[in-house]
Amino acid sequence: MIIKSSAHSTGNPYVLNGCKDIDECKELANGRPNICTDGGTCQNSPESYRCDLRDQKESDDPHLCRTTIGVLIVLLVIVSCIKQKIKHRKDIELRQIFFEQNGGGMLIHRLSGSGPSNVDVKIFTEEAMKEATNSYDESRILGQGGQGKVYKGILSDNSIVAIKKSSTRRQ
Repeated sequence: MIIKSSAHSTGNPYVLNGCKDIDECKELANGRPNICTDGGTCQNSPESYRCDLRDQKESDDPHLCRTTIGVLIVLLVIVSCIKQKIKHRKDIELRQIFFEQNGGGMLIHRLSGSGPSNVDVKIFTEEAMKEATNSYDESRILGQGGQGKVYKGILSDNSIVAIKKSSTRRQ
C-alpha cells in the first residue's frame, strides 16, 4: 500500500524508512527541462527544492575582483592628483589677481623704474607678516576700513611697521 505521507514524499509513513522523498525538480517540471523560472539550476533537497542561481550571478575568478579593485584605486588616485593640480593652478591664478588688485603692478613698476632708488623696499612673506602681527592678534589692530584692517607689526629687528591685511570678498 503506497500513500502520500506529505506533499514532498510518498510511501508508508507507518513503516521504518517507508517514506521516500519526491524529486520536486522532476515532478513539478511537467515536461519542462527546468522548473526554475530565473534560469537557475534546480537542486532537490529533503522535502523541498531550491533554485541555485550561483552559476549565473557569481564568478569564481578571484583575479577579476582584485583587478577591479586595483583599477578603481588607481582611478581614484589619478582623479585626486588631477583635482589637486587644478586647485594649485587656481590658487596661483588667484594670487596673481590679488597681487594686481592690491597694487602689486605699481610696486613692480616703481621698483624697476628709473625714478628715485627704492633700496629700502622689502617684500615680506605671509608667514613673516603673521609673525610680526602675532598671528593678526586683535590687540594689534590700528584701524580698519572698507578694504581691510591695518595691524601694528614688530619685525625681527624690533622696527615697527604697519601691515594692511585686505579683506577677502567674493566679487
